[in-house]
Amino acid sequence: RMMRWIKPPCGLHVVFLGPDGVGKSTVIDLVRERLKGAFLRTDYHTFAPSLLPLHMQQKPSPHALPPRSFAASMLKVGWWFCCYTVGYFATIHPARARSSLVLGHRYLLDAMVDPKRYRYSGPIWMLKAIWAVAPRPDLVIALDADPLVIWNRKKEVSLEETTRQRNGYVSLVREL
Repeated sequence: RMMRWIKPPCGLHVVFLGPDGVGKSTVIDLVRERLKGAFLRTDYHTFAPSLLPLHMQQKPSPHALPPRSFAASMLKVGWWFCCYTVGYFATIHPARARSSLVLGHRYLLDAMVDPKRYRYSGPIWMLKAIWAVAPRPDLVIALDADPLVIWNRKKEVSLEETTRQRNGYVSLVREL
């Protein structure tokens, strides 16, 4: 039992990335449906493996609010460090140890590409430092399409911003 807890042999943690409108929710729903019987359970998380219950989590519109101050961004980065380390071991790791499929819609990598969505105004190297020490997903899937197609599906940001994000995700995936 101890070895199964330390290094889960059966669970899987998959994160989906991409700009708004690329189809992350649609693909996650399809994966969830098609793999229903392959795992004992399926868990779903958005952005960070949170220490807060779902009903207490804020759901802001992307880019709607102004960026946080530098000090507030540093507090946020500290919170994200907790979420991606302690939060991972409190939520995702136990699910994997129980043979669950854990699907993530966005992840810390998303904040590196689109810090404005998270109102983050601190240095990107701090996010990269968390990524360097945090447990990683088993699989990161970046969904891609022509920026105009993506933007026409969901016009929450400008076409220019959609293009910038799309290029950011492509560059990020190449680094992985």
